[in-house]
This record gives sequence, C-alpha cells and structure tokens, in this order.
Amino acid sequence: MNYRNIRVYQDIMEDPSIRSLEEKMILNIVMMFQSQGKCCFANDDYLAGVIGSTTQKARATVALLAGRGRLKIRYADNSTARLLSIPTQSGVDPCEPEIDDVFQIIEDTDV
Repeated sequence: MNYRNIRVYQDIMEDPSIRSLEEKMILNIVMMFQSQGKCCFANDDYLAGVIGSTTQKARATVALLAGRGRLKIRYADNSTARLLSIPTQSGVDPCEPEIDDVFQIIEDTDV
C-alpha cells in the first residue's frame, strides 16, 4: 500500500476564494515545496493521483488556478518540465532564479 504525506495549510483550506477541494489540494502540494524554498514540478498524472481525479481534471484545475492568478506556471528553457509556484506578496519565487537547466533543478531538489 502506497501513501503520500501532504502538508495542509490552514490559510489555503479556509480561503473562500479557492472554490474546490481539488484546487485546495493542488495549492497545498505546491506550497509544501515552496515553504522549503523548492520549486514544484509535479506533473498532471501525479497531481491527479493525489487529488483522486483524472489527468485531464488535474490539468484543467492547474490552468484554472493559473488563470485566476493563484498559481504561476513556468517552463525551464531546455525542457518541457512545468514548474509551479504560488505568487506571494514578498515576490519570493523559488522557480525564478536563473532556471535554464531542468536537470540542475532535479539534482538540487530532494524528491
């Protein structure tokens, strides 16, 4: 039996502007990485497994969150890897610093 530990952030869970449980769970996953100063590059299959949904629903939820400004999507220059972060008022974004080599990101990130 496999399991995943996911931190649940009270601010995310109680935010009335975040409409569905799927949205809240995806934001919790991204925040879990971001709170450690790491970039999140979870793919749609992984997110679907965590939220108990389809890959298409996960992809649509990520796009919806990005469209509302709740999630920032960025791609490394030499890859199709999608990097996810939550925009903050402080402007600190673990995915911003000179990311041009996705393999360096993977090497620097504990998975």
